[in-house]
Amino acid sequence: MIFRAARIVVGIGLLGAVLAGCSLVPKEPRYPPDKTRPYEINGVTYRPIKDAEGYVNVGVASWYGPNFDGKPTAIGERFDMHQVSAAHKTLPLPVWVRVTNLENGRQLIVRVNDRGPFVKDREIDLSYAAAKLLGYAVKGTAKVRVEALPKDADIEALKREAQSHVGAARQVRRPTAQASLAPRPATAATRPQTQVIVRRPATAKERAMAAQQAQPLKRAQSAQRVARVAPTPQPASADLANASGAFVQVGAFLARSNAERLARKLVDVGRAHVLARDQNGKRLYVVRMGPFATVAKADDMVQTLVKKGFPEGRVLFNE
Repeated sequence: MIFRAARIVVGIGLLGAVLAGCSLVPKEPRYPPDKTRPYEINGVTYRPIKDAEGYVNVGVASWYGPNFDGKPTAIGERFDMHQVSAAHKTLPLPVWVRVTNLENGRQLIVRVNDRGPFVKDREIDLSYAAAKLLGYAVKGTAKVRVEALPKDADIEALKREAQSHVGAARQVRRPTAQASLAPRPATAATRPQTQVIVRRPATAKERAMAAQQAQPLKRAQSAQRVARVAPTPQPASADLANASGAFVQVGAFLARSNAERLARKLVDVGRAHVLARDQNGKRLYVVRMGPFATVAKADDMVQTLVKKGFPEGRVLFNE
């Protein structure tokens, strides 16, 4: 009896261990444990860099929030859209970066702890809180510069600075009293006086003189209407290297003839320019469209290009 009871206890213990082991089998992570190993999302392979020292890049920033709030980031931390954080496709994780909104000059120290954004032409995805502090949460995107901070930076000081940013974002301003700005009731002394002016009918000679004097004014008004509807002239190709705004680059070629051939194919989509660029010791000829006043308009052009059979368009900026 003793041996039978012992066997039953051992059997129950083994069964419990097996069941417990089944419940503790770790799920496959979204990303490899080594955060510098290549990974694949939606059929696209991304290759993270091993060292962020000296990393500086200008591009488009977007933000993410409600759909990911509370979910784990690429390094297993819980994402909080009301905390300052960021996602990047190729920077090593985690890493601290300085993000500058080049449209309004605001800067923010952000810790990158997630992967993304997996949307074409995006440099970085910031949390809602970070985007709000940088002033583009309503707009949705902004042109930014991302700079990786050195490894010997004071991380604790950076954390305190990031937390102070969050505190500033959550402060609610109370409306100030507007009583002093309310208009005072008009009195007899301040009420405007009504004047009645009686004019005699104009003579034929006076009407002719008035019509003659009105001709230059009518011509000026007509010229102004033409100027308002006239299209804004595009800068010459030679000036595009220093032009501001967002561009859409459709292709890059070693042979200028290939670039010009692509530019001619784009004539039904919009005006394309061929520019010469030196990259890694090689002369490239790039085909660009723009500049566009906003990133949203550049994004619209990218979508138009895709529909027209040109899927390689991407948004970029002049340095």
